Amino acid sequence: MARRTLKPENLMEQVAHPENYRTALEAVKRNQGAPEIDGRKTTELEEHLQKNWEKIRAKLLGGTYIPSPLRRVEIPKPNEGKFPTSLLVFHRRPSW
Repeated sequence: MARRTLKPENLMEQVAHPENYRTALEAVKRNQGAPEIDGRKTTELEEHLQKNWEKIRAKLLGGTYIPSPLRRVEIPKPNEGKFPTSLLVFHRRPSW
């Protein structure tokens, strides 16, 4: 799939475009994304997005979406030490 160029004048509309969510989800599946912090698997994320995408999209476009805080983790390096990074917690509220 060709990568789209985002234009600043309508950035949020482009971010919230269904093609972007599908592309991101396919990348997570292709990379065999690990379960989320709450233990839910990628397959459950897919189901959640299918059921709730329009509500999520409306909140993104309306400026009312509030992301969860990032979770700080350290990933072990192959040689030694750890690589610090942050994980996004996909927010699941019943109000969606």
